Amino acid sequence: MENIQGVEINKFPLDLNHVMDLIYFEGPLLSLFKNESGDHYLYYWCDVDDIYNRWIIFRISQQNLKNYLLKKTALSDLIVKPVDGFVYVVDINDELRFNNVCLIKSDELPQSYIPESDSFYDMETELDELNKKEKLFLLNFLIDKNTINYSLEYILKYQYVIEEIKKQLKTENFSDSDLPLSISKYPADDYDNYDNEISFNQLFYKS
Repeated sequence: MENIQGVEINKFPLDLNHVMDLIYFEGPLLSLFKNESGDHYLYYWCDVDDIYNRWIIFRISQQNLKNYLLKKTALSDLIVKPVDGFVYVVDINDELRFNNVCLIKSDELPQSYIPESDSFYDMETELDELNKKEKLFLLNFLIDKNTINYSLEYILKYQYVIEEIKKQLKTENFSDSDLPLSISKYPADDYDNYDNEISFNQLFYKS
């Protein structure tokens, strides 16, 4: 594995709970975690040897996470410009024991650890890998009641994702009442009735 020139610390200082794996291929490659205060963190797999998997761990704002999920921000940008100005690099073995915990500025990471500039999230591909709980989390997160306005372009682009999650959930014995914000009642053929900027309440709370 690459040599890391960071500040070594004795113990990983965060108590995080797993939310979902955002990218999975023969094992998790990018995972979302959350602390008790509601802050989100990403675990990004970056290296491996015979004993350890190496992860870059960093806090991410809710807006940046949403921008990543919606292909507005690349993973590389999130790592290069972390919210806190630094990331953790941690080696974790098969027993989930943390070792070689380092604090490092993102610009001091090995270049091989930085994803490509076009490392945008491929939601369509990853949907099939999600379980029911993860699909509901993603749906709730994308359709955030605190969001005031959506552009028509946004709705047209991601409505198919919402519909696909709804369809998959229904095949897994979820009813419309399990879906957040009554989105199951939104008629897709009403797009043309809205201006270019449409309010969230108009969109998801139609009578």
